[in-house]
Amino acid sequence: MPNVLGEEYVLALNNLQTAGVVNPSSIGYFGTYPVTIDWIKSTKTPGSVTAQSPASGTTVAVNSAVILTVSQFPVGIVFP
Repeated sequence: MPNVLGEEYVLALNNLQTAGVVNPSSIGYFGTYPVTIDWIKSTKTPGSVTAQSPASGTTVAVNSAVILTVSQFPVGIVFP
């Protein structure tokens, strides 16, 4: 499992594919995408990965469940 902390989530997803953790071609038409994104309100850069499970350096099987926690817009900012 690569370290994707601090990366923009789109780049993190790409890096998971590059590392062989996620292989969309083997998921199949009715398969479930193995990456879950949990959005949290945070003061971190919006769209950046703030936590990952499993941890970096862990050996994982291809298309194992992965959870990325990603920051939303900072707390206190309100959009009309």
